[in-house]
Amino acid sequence: MARPVAGGEDAELAPDIHGLGECRMSSRLRFRGDP
Repeated sequence: MARPVAGGEDAELAPDIHGLGECRMSSRLRFRGDP
C-alpha cells in the first residue's frame, strides 16, 4: 500500500508543479508576443 500511495502522491504533485510552471511560461511567452 505504501508503494501506490507514494507514487500517487508524487504523480499528483509533479503535474501540479509542472502545470503551474507551464502556465507561467505560456503567460510570459504570450506577454512577450513570441510566436
